[in-house]
Amino acid sequence: IFVVVEPTVVKMVNPARSGEFTFEGLAPGDYTLRAYFGGKPTGKDLSGLHVTEKGNTVEIKDIWNVAAESK
Repeated sequence: IFVVVEPTVVKMVNPARSGEFTFEGLAPGDYTLRAYFGGKPTGKDLSGLHVTEKGNTVEIKDIWNVAAESK
């Protein structure tokens, strides 16, 4: 699994085995995270992340389920 900041891919990161990940040096702004597996989007996007200044930390406190939804 890899995680991409949307829109217009700003950064990409591979999560650790624990599921934790960090994006460093994001410019201030609003971001949406999208997870990919096998090159295709999986799970639901996580939107509403706001970075107030470069180098700021934004912590996601809720569990982000990136598992594919069953049909």
